[in-house]
Order: sequence, then structure tokens, then C-alpha cells
Amino acid sequence: MERRTLLGALAILACTLAPVAAVQAQSFPERPIRLIVPYAPGGAMDGTARLLAQQLQESLKQTVLVENKPGASGMIGVDFMRRSEPDGYTILIDTMAIGVNPTLNNAKYDPIADFTPISQVMAMPYALAVNPNSGIKTLGDLVAKLKANPGKLNSATSGTGSQLATVAFRKESGTKFEIIPYPGGGPGILSVMAGDCEMVIMDMANIAPFITSGKLTGLVVSTPGRSEVTPDVPSAPEVGLPGFEVSAWFGIFGPKGIPADRVTFLNAEIRKALRTDAMVKFFRSTGSIPSTMDAPQFAAFYRKEVDRWRAVILENGLQAKQ
Repeated sequence: MERRTLLGALAILACTLAPVAAVQAQSFPERPIRLIVPYAPGGAMDGTARLLAQQLQESLKQTVLVENKPGASGMIGVDFMRRSEPDGYTILIDTMAIGVNPTLNNAKYDPIADFTPISQVMAMPYALAVNPNSGIKTLGDLVAKLKANPGKLNSATSGTGSQLATVAFRKESGTKFEIIPYPGGGPGILSVMAGDCEMVIMDMANIAPFITSGKLTGLVVSTPGRSEVTPDVPSAPEVGLPGFEVSAWFGIFGPKGIPADRVTFLNAEIRKALRTDAMVKFFRSTGSIPSTMDAPQFAAFYRKEVDRWRAVILENGLQAKQ
């Protein structure tokens, strides 16, 4: 009799607690969410974060605060997020830099174990371009010039992604040239326009306006198909460089240990925001593709990206000195 009574009491307790847990899950978020941008205001990531925050605020009926925490190649903002409570109220937007900085810049964290991948935001191709007065009209022209002058010509880059995409192109094309890093997309592009560098590889958000205006000549985009923004520029497979299929992407991360239901909820809300008219228009203008990945798919994609680019860094001796 006592055993039946105990089991009955436990069943009643379970039935009582289940609705409470459901209500708690549904009540998130109960206070403002902080979206950390680990770079200075004004760039492509900052603009994306602010537009995304606006869409999330309308959907969640809760404030989403964008906070810029730049410095140390993005590592200051990443470390701030990493040390935050794993409750879903502090999240961060970043590029592949979050995954490769431990190898490339001696960041003191584990890119897999220390974070919760929540959602990819978008992906965009890189484009390779040259000065229209250089006499180079096709990728074949450029490769021929690079091979005729091994190690003597320069390519401008800006940021981790641009640098790694340039390394990938160098490997796939079988050429040798110097990589010159610039502190921003603008200075890197201007170096090619001024004739200081022979070429530049940069994401579409930065480089497309210069290609479409004729200030630069686009030779290839790093995607399986052509970009709607630069339809006259051939894709990587078209010019015989299938291994140059690389993309710049933005993703949302949180500290490790965020409850699974909140990760699923945030992913769904972000993907809903990406389908709004404002976001679709913004992505189309930059040649970007909004993500459709759920949280597990993004986590798997992120792990593959970390492994891929870590290997590239080590193979090319780009890792930071210990």
C-alpha cells in the first residue's frame, strides 16, 4: 500500500513539474539579449548584426543589444562571450576566425569544446580581382603572369578569411606570390587600384561594388556557380579550380553549456529573421546566401571548417609561434 502511495505521489509530482518546465522554456527570453560583435563598428559584420538584432527584437518582443568589443583579431569579444553565463542571453557573431585563432593567433581556448554553435547566418563567396589597367583579362592571364614571376608579385588580403582564401587559391593554381595583409577591406582594394598589389581576394560585400563599377576586373568567384551580383565573373569550377570553392560566413555562437531547448529556440528565431524582407534584400545586395541550417547541422559544418582550415594553416606554416 505504501509503495503504491509513493508511486502515485511521484507521478503527481512529475505531472506538476512538466508544465512548469514547459512554461520556463516558453518564457525565454525574459530580459535583453546581448549580441557581441568582436570587431569595430561600421564593417559588414556590424551591419549584419544590427539588422539581425532589429528583426529578432520584433519577433521576440524583447530587446537585443548589439555590443562591439573589438581587439586582438576578434579574440577580446570571443573571450568575453566564452566567460559569460551559458543561459542564451549572451551570444556572439563571428566568422571562421573563431575556429582558427587558436592555431593562427595563439588564442587560449578550444574552438570546439568551449563554444555552442547556434546558427549560421549567411555565407558569401570570395572574388579575385585585378586592376583593369593591368592588361590581365582572364584568370589564365593572371596565372601565366604569376608562374612567369614566381614569388615576385603580391596579393592584398584583409582579415583571416581573406588570407586563408588566398592561400587556398595559391595552392589550387600552383602559383607562388606574396600575401600582403591590410587592416581593412578598403585599404586592400585601394592597393590594387593604386598598383601596389597585382591582385586581391576578398569577400563579395567588400569587393563587389568595385567590380560592378568597373574599378576592378573580377576574374573568378569562389563558388560552384556564378554570383547574381557579378554574373559576368566565372565560378571556380568554370576556370578549373574546384578546390577554390570557399565561402566567407557569419555564425552565431554562445558559451558551452547552453540548454539544448534554448539553442533550438534561438536557431529557429534566427532562421525566421533571415527570411524577413529586410534581411533578404540586404543579403541580395551583398551576394550573400542566408542559412537554412538547424543547430546540429551548423555544429557539424563548423567542426569540418575548423579541421579544414587548421590543416591549411599548418601545411603552409601560418601557425603562431608558441
